[in-house]
Amino acid sequence: RFWFGTTITVSPSVSDSFIVVAGKGDWNQLSAYSLLDGRRLWEKEAEMPVVSSRIVDEDVFVLLRNGKLFHISMSDGKIMRKLKFDGLFTGAPVYTEKSLVVYSVSGDVYSVSTAPEMEIRSKAKLASRLSGNAILLDSLIVFPVESGHLLFLDKNLNQVKQISLPSGSSWSFPVAVVEYNNLFFVSTRDGGILAMNFAGDVLWQDSFDDVFLYPVAVFDDFVLAGGARGDLYNIDINTGELIWEKRIFSPIVGQPFGFCGRVFVPTESGQIFLLPGFGSSE
Repeated sequence: RFWFGTTITVSPSVSDSFIVVAGKGDWNQLSAYSLLDGRRLWEKEAEMPVVSSRIVDEDVFVLLRNGKLFHISMSDGKIMRKLKFDGLFTGAPVYTEKSLVVYSVSGDVYSVSTAPEMEIRSKAKLASRLSGNAILLDSLIVFPVESGHLLFLDKNLNQVKQISLPSGSSWSFPVAVVEYNNLFFVSTRDGGILAMNFAGDVLWQDSFDDVFLYPVAVFDDFVLAGGARGDLYNIDINTGELIWEKRIFSPIVGQPFGFCGRVFVPTESGQIFLLPGFGSSE
């Protein structure tokens, strides 16, 4: 396991070589590390809690709860540019065609250019409140919304499609969606996980006595879901059957991720646990 020496408060941002971790000590701390050797590259203190970050090429974009977006150099932590929005923001920015899409809980969606200047290109106001992490799917952006739907916007922020989740309390508050091999995997705050196709047909659905706040991680044969109560669930990707459940003893605060044949699980305690990159519990 790795230990970062601080409480991790939001899902780390990960690339092929780097990881950016937001923590809470005396200040709101933001740190960047090399995944290759574990070396800390830099550490900064943010003026407000960090909502999310997104690594893009050799830089990272960091969104604070007060609506400030910072463009930071990954090599030295230097702040290169910043932009201010109104509202309470949620989820990690989505990167597409030299633009970032950022979004507030109340449904304000902004497309922001990243080069040559960082400025707002367009804005949309959605009728629904957004409840978690959006993803990029080809040329569309997919948002989970509080009403129990997946909402699809094009790159101009026009709504083009909507898919309803199953009725029932476990699906009333989706927090994240992941796409893998033409399937969606949705996790909800009320302990639900489901797999569905683009037509909205549900292939399987599970309900756990837990709270999910982050995306699941999807691999060839299995799905890993980390709960806020400190449990990790390994689920068969084809059937939805629970393969095993492992107690981590600290709330899981981000999407598990694979690197160099292993699976990393970030926890609130500041530790990132390593598992073999396959479906057994070894």
